Amino acid sequence: FIMLGGTLGWFQLLEWSLYDRLLEERPPEPIDERVVIVTIDETDINLVGDWPIPDRSLAELLAKIRDRNPAAIGLDMYRDLPEEPGHKQLVSIFKSTPNLIGVEKAVGDNTVGPPPTLAKDDRVALADLVTDGDGKVRRALILAGNKQGKLLTGLSTHLALMYLEKRGIFLEEADIEQKYYRLDRALFKPLVNNIALYKNGEEDLAGYQIFLNYRGPAYSFKTITMRDVVSGKAFASNPNVLRDRIVLIGSTAESTNDFFYTPYSRNDARSDRSNQFKTSGVEIHANITSQILSAALEGRPLLEAWTKPQEWVWVYVWSFASAIGCWQVL
Repeated sequence: FIMLGGTLGWFQLLEWSLYDRLLEERPPEPIDERVVIVTIDETDINLVGDWPIPDRSLAELLAKIRDRNPAAIGLDMYRDLPEEPGHKQLVSIFKSTPNLIGVEKAVGDNTVGPPPTLAKDDRVALADLVTDGDGKVRRALILAGNKQGKLLTGLSTHLALMYLEKRGIFLEEADIEQKYYRLDRALFKPLVNNIALYKNGEEDLAGYQIFLNYRGPAYSFKTITMRDVVSGKAFASNPNVLRDRIVLIGSTAESTNDFFYTPYSRNDARSDRSNQFKTSGVEIHANITSQILSAALEGRPLLEAWTKPQEWVWVYVWSFASAIGCWQVL
């Protein structure tokens, strides 16, 4: 009965819930100093006076970040259309910042194109995040195709590979048939249909996806506000705060609604306030970036699902153990 129910996905919600609680019970991990998030919050939007922020303001922000010599810059904001004033200034910054990566949305019906200037130089990645049936993000989209049939890496993947390539670490094929790839100390295996947590076939496992190994709940990364970067306040005590780091830029303003439920989000009234928060999209990208770096450089384990035979052995062992226990008692 258990094996049949598991195969048909009867216990999927229960498995998701247990998976979430196991992640919550893990001890907190230290902040990954290699990744810094530059946030655009409500105060920043009010100071600029518009959303999306004008190209001139974005160009000024990017120039300030570029001048601090980061390893890579990920712009987690759609910029397929001009936002005057200052579009020519922004285009100039795009052209003169070779380590800047823009995004497009390619998954689903409502797609958004890439920044044209960055697209010409193949400096575009996917901003898409995949959610489960309960609305939570438990998977990382590593690679997927857009509607033009072009394969694109996820923003986090692109930034992590740029960082590692500068250190002489490149992606290698480990098993081309099973799509296993090695990145120094890490072996990446894609999620496939009918595995643990995804057995009923309703979840879309297209592209190349892996389990997202979070570092922790929301606010687990070093963040700097846009206004502090532009004013220079962020660099007063530490001029090298962005040097050789991966810098992700994105909105954390409530009005922009770029937030997602994660395994750390609690929806019941008994939970404490910190677990009720959604996590911003840019921080989820930071988690994926950190996950890839930590797996490759430090051997931090990637989360994997059991194979079906392994799961069946587990079910058999506990079924017989409980049956024998009941027989002994009776």
